[in-house]
Amino acid sequence: MNGILADEMGLGKTIQCVALICHLVTNGIQGPFLICAPLSTIPNWIAELKRFAPKVSKYTCALIMLKF
Repeated sequence: MNGILADEMGLGKTIQCVALICHLVTNGIQGPFLICAPLSTIPNWIAELKRFAPKVSKYTCALIMLKF
């Protein structure tokens, strides 16, 4: 499964991705999952994963830091 979410800021793309990863992990798909995001959003991604998916291993998701 793969996909791209691209729309205006503030419409919940991060939490949608976190929810999808949690759904996949719950259904036995352990990853790894590749997340490509601008460097400026990486701290937010880490915070959202810790907040909404604390049981998802930090090694389950690979954050690729892109400098735009």
